[in-house]
Amino acid sequence: MLKEMKSATGRKTELIEKIRLRLTISVILGIMTIAFAFRNYTPSTQQNITASGFSSQNSIRMFPPPEGNISNEYLLGAMDCAHDLTYNNLSDLGLNVWHKYAGVDRYNDANSSGWDWYAQNPVDNLYNTYNTYSGVVTGRLGINLQNNMRTLMQRPKIDQLAFGQRSDYQCEATNLNPDLWFYAFNNHDVTGQSGGDWPDNSQYGNNQWVRRCLVDPFNAPNGQGFVVRRLMTNSEQCNTRSPIGQAPGDNVYDWYIKPSIRADKIFIDNPVNYEEPICRIDVINYNGNTIKSVILRAKHFKNTTGNYDGNYKEEFNFWGLDNELIIDKVYPYTTNAFNPNDGGWAFNSRGNYPTDGDNKMDIKVYWYGTCNMWIDYVRVDNDVANDLLSNNPLNQNWVQYDNWLQWEASLGNTNNSPLKFYIEEFEFNHIPCMAYVSQKLKLYSGNPNLSLMTMVNLQQYLLHLPYEYVGNNKVSARHVTEYLINRVGESQVLSEPYALTGVIAGTNYNDSRVPNTLPLSNYNTSEGRLGEPFSPAVYESWLQEHLDAAGTNIHTKKGQFTWYVKTMDTLSKMNNISYINMPQTHLWYTTGEEALREPTNEEMEMTTLLPVTYGAKGTLYFWYGGFGCLGSGNYARGLVNPVPCSTSNPFSGQQTPQPLTLNPRLTNAYGQQKWDKIKSINQKLTAWGPTLMSFDNANRHSYI
Repeated sequence: MLKEMKSATGRKTELIEKIRLRLTISVILGIMTIAFAFRNYTPSTQQNITASGFSSQNSIRMFPPPEGNISNEYLLGAMDCAHDLTYNNLSDLGLNVWHKYAGVDRYNDANSSGWDWYAQNPVDNLYNTYNTYSGVVTGRLGINLQNNMRTLMQRPKIDQLAFGQRSDYQCEATNLNPDLWFYAFNNHDVTGQSGGDWPDNSQYGNNQWVRRCLVDPFNAPNGQGFVVRRLMTNSEQCNTRSPIGQAPGDNVYDWYIKPSIRADKIFIDNPVNYEEPICRIDVINYNGNTIKSVILRAKHFKNTTGNYDGNYKEEFNFWGLDNELIIDKVYPYTTNAFNPNDGGWAFNSRGNYPTDGDNKMDIKVYWYGTCNMWIDYVRVDNDVANDLLSNNPLNQNWVQYDNWLQWEASLGNTNNSPLKFYIEEFEFNHIPCMAYVSQKLKLYSGNPNLSLMTMVNLQQYLLHLPYEYVGNNKVSARHVTEYLINRVGESQVLSEPYALTGVIAGTNYNDSRVPNTLPLSNYNTSEGRLGEPFSPAVYESWLQEHLDAAGTNIHTKKGQFTWYVKTMDTLSKMNNISYINMPQTHLWYTTGEEALREPTNEEMEMTTLLPVTYGAKGTLYFWYGGFGCLGSGNYARGLVNPVPCSTSNPFSGQQTPQPLTLNPRLTNAYGQQKWDKIKSINQKLTAWGPTLMSFDNANRHSYI
């Protein structure tokens, strides 16, 4: 087998021989390592396979996969490959995973996009009932099964629920969880005898650390001031780009501010104090404007019978025309939004820096010094999280959401094609809802394997932190394990180690090189070439440093590839779960904003095969589709060319115009044979698949 692998990978193209790429050496070493690096075999356990063709037996097996795997077969797919309705291209590429991106527009369901996006009158949308849309799903799952394809199920209803947002910002100044240091406030003005951190071991607490405010009963009110202000993670509600459709991000939700507070029971129960102010909650938006200011009075702590039990409350009883702690949705943008601007939110939180930058969003709690008060945290939910996590059968929205989860779980049991439910591009405060959704899907399906699968973008995992912090710190595998994998119940880890950005003059996208020995190598945005040509020697040195640099750069992706791959390897071993690789195969260009250059064939092969030496048991290429005419202000190409080229960006949530033809991209932007190269890579992975899938996480090792 080792001999066959050497033979299959030792054939160099004329181009590789010319420029003697170091990355090619890495690929060859990595592939040679596969046969012995992971596990010791006896001759009887090795299989006779060739690298020249596919197995004729590629059916989905019904028995459970081996420990640590989510499939019995090496997974091969291309994101959004569902656009090949004939399956001819998918078969030609040797893919065995089907996927379709979902689109969600909660205010215009006609813009939501499910699995019948191509239909004259699509019904697989967000709000339609089970009887209306289920036939679309079961029909597609049946076709996928007939074509021996597993289905990565991205669904409008699951996207909507999993992207609910909850954040708990701790109010104590010390004794914080160091892993969540950012979920806190910078300033605590009420100090000394009037205020400080305290473990609440009273009958009303659970020995948790809180911020305590004490009044001098003989000199009340006194000690008043801001208990907390200058929220560290102040960008989580300011996202003006939605990960799930064309709607403008966080502005389409109602937001619920829920400070966990208790106050002196004797003071609250005294009728004389009914209108006395206890504290005030001020909500400030990105531009520094106050968009909500609510005084919590003694009466707001009481229930409908006029009593207060002395416990912490997140939700208060507002009476009549009292101003509630709800930030109403603002669609489109208005000055009352958390972020009234179109952008400026990513990697732009306050953090623990002493001065504010552009983003001045804040939640401030002012204590009036009228009675003793204890505050644990300030919870912020969007309306989805508020309803979904209520688990309250009297809440009609919760009932609807629970029905959605039951419907989708039942569809996941249609046949053996479903692999996982899938979401992409999540943020840290989505994790509570992601965990809830995943647990419910497993419960309602009765299948512990039918859980949520997420794409772990390690930089987006830190999207809520300041740019300077993210540029100098890497999230650890232990952190991802505790706060994502364990909470969501992930049985795999999928990541996109995109390494190659393009060049846009006058922007931070300013460092991308290609060898000038390519058939076409000049920088030309009108033809999709977004890197700058250099001699092979200069290119080789740049690429080695670019892939392996110890630091990271959010814009140029320097250092990202090796960091991602090695972290996924560690996560896979640490949790005994599958590692699935999502290599970059595409180019993307948005004038003045973003550029990802297309990998050369050699780079594409390396970034696909090298992760195999780190235990990858699946490859899901990003991505199948394409949109926009080359040379326009916004275009992208994956594995196919769109005809007409003017088709709109599917990630904007817009329906793809019909008729639309997607033809194989026979050549890439550099004039190399792209389609055949993908086929060649897939043939190798399919041939190696049975052996790769037999490796166990405990005994495999990479020597690169």
